This record gives sequence, structure tokens and C-alpha cells, in this order.
Amino acid sequence: MLLFLLSCSPTPLEDIELTWFGVTTAMLKTERSTILLDPFFSRPSFGQEGSTEDGFQLFQTIMELEETNTIDAIFVSHSHFDHAIDAGVFALASQAQVYGSQTTCFITQAQGLPAERCTILKPPETITINEISVDAIRSPHWWSDAPQGLAGSFAEYTEIPDPQEISTAPNGGMLSYMFTLFNRQIFFQSSMDSIDAQDGSGEDFRKNLSGLFDEHSAIDLWMLCADCLEEQSEIEEYVAFFHPKNSLLMHWDAPNPINIHGLEDGVPPGFFPSMSYLNALQDSMIWQPKQYFQKYRYTEGAWSEQSSALQEHFFPLDE
Repeated sequence: MLLFLLSCSPTPLEDIELTWFGVTTAMLKTERSTILLDPFFSRPSFGQEGSTEDGFQLFQTIMELEETNTIDAIFVSHSHFDHAIDAGVFALASQAQVYGSQTTCFITQAQGLPAERCTILKPPETITINEISVDAIRSPHWWSDAPQGLAGSFAEYTEIPDPQEISTAPNGGMLSYMFTLFNRQIFFQSSMDSIDAQDGSGEDFRKNLSGLFDEHSAIDLWMLCADCLEEQSEIEEYVAFFHPKNSLLMHWDAPNPINIHGLEDGVPPGFFPSMSYLNALQDSMIWQPKQYFQKYRYTEGAWSEQSSALQEHFFPLDE
């Protein structure tokens, strides 16, 4: 049984707290709500085991150190193992509702989650979690023209899979999420390809983005894959849609094999954003996590890095 502690110091009203756990796993918290994104704590090797006891224990430790007693929702961008592998297990432990594609919901059912505890999103779709409005759209995954079923090419489960096979699940159709809270907008995009990419699903990704953003859009934070695109012009096309004031670089720490040993090993050394990203985002404040469990807070009109009890616990400074 997973035990959660009651919070002794809740996030102040209208403050937003965001913690990055590696790849695109993150926790979004307000005084009223806690949302988990792309749960990937177990770190199995591709094609091998699924959600692990080590990952579950790590999640329990994180919840205790965060003094968080509940998770309201788990949003999964797509069904690859480094985004979805722990969704069903953690939902069972925390009583959270899972939101994602049909493939994601089949994965959670394979892990024992009742079907009604996973909501299949059919974009464009808007739902509400307490004070948070969430818009879901379909967007392209990296390498959209890969052979069928691989990387970003569209393929999905049509039935509940064998639990031993979910580590090799197709992407199921990638979802990007706009979280709107306190009149602030956070756009979560876990993978990327050219806006005009074709993944075999027939989706018009440019039209999807146009339905969510207009020429006056200027979002507060873009959470984006910083190791997906090589051409500056392709990144600039996204920037032109929503003009991010802040950009949080994610998914540069490739999931396999670098950090299959666990978050506790720390961020792999040697990463630097490419000039393509730096140039395309020159009008945006760039946030580059230097270590797992990096915490950010939005308060009084600005984002800032925060000290993290999680980092102090997992990466204590040498005496």
C-alpha cells in the first residue's frame, strides 16, 4: 500500500510548482491539484520488463518527500514505454484518473486498472481537473515516417495486450496538452517532428495547432523535446504558433540505455542545447534542468528555479 503524507506547507494560492523527473516525466502542482505527466520511474530496458518494484518504491519516496497525499490525474502523451510504463500501477496506488490514447488505456488495463479509470481522449477535447483546464490535440512524434509501428509512425493496440509485451507498445497517436490555470498557459509537447509531418494516421497537425492557437497567442511555458528536431526552421514554425515566454527543455536524456539504472544516477554529463534550439528560442527564457528532480515555481508573474528537497535527498552535496 502506498502511503502519502499530508502537506504541511501547501503551495500558495495561484502559485504553480513544476518538478521535472527526467525524459518528459513531470509533476504539476497547485494548492488544490496535483497532476503527473508521462510517468516513467521504473526505467526498464526497451523490450524487457514493465513497471518495476524499484520504480514503485522510488515513486513512494518522492511522494513522501514532496509531502503530497494525492494525485488528481495522470496525463500520458503517448504509449511508448518511456512515457507510459508506470501509468496503470501508479494510478492504482494513488487513485488518480489516467487520460490518454486508447493504446495507453489498454496498457493500464493490462496492469490491472479498471477500464473506467482511464479516459480515452479524442482530440480536440477539453476537460477540467479542479481549477485546471486541459486541451488535448494530436501532434507529430519524432520520426513520423518510420516503418509502421516504430518511433513516430502511427499504430495502436486494438485490444488489451499481454502485460509482458507493453514495453514494446506503439505510440498510439501522440497527444500534446495545454494546461490553463490562473490565466497561465503551459503547453506540454513530449516529442516533435515537422508540423507538416505525415505519420500514417491522416492527421493534419498544422490544422490541429491552428485550432488551439491564434496569431495573438503568447503562452507562458513550452515544455518541449530538445533532442527531436535538427533544423532551426522547423522549431521556429512551432515558436511562431504560440510565442513561448519560457521554454523548458526535456527529453534530451535519451531513455535507453543512458538512464535505465534509475533517476538516482543523475543527469548524464555532456548535454548542451544545439544552436538550432538556442537560435529558435532566442526570444524565450530557456530553462535547462541540470539535474533530475529540478523544481520550478511560477509566482508573482515569473518562473524561477527552486531548491528541491528531492535533489537534497538524492544528490546531497559532499561535505
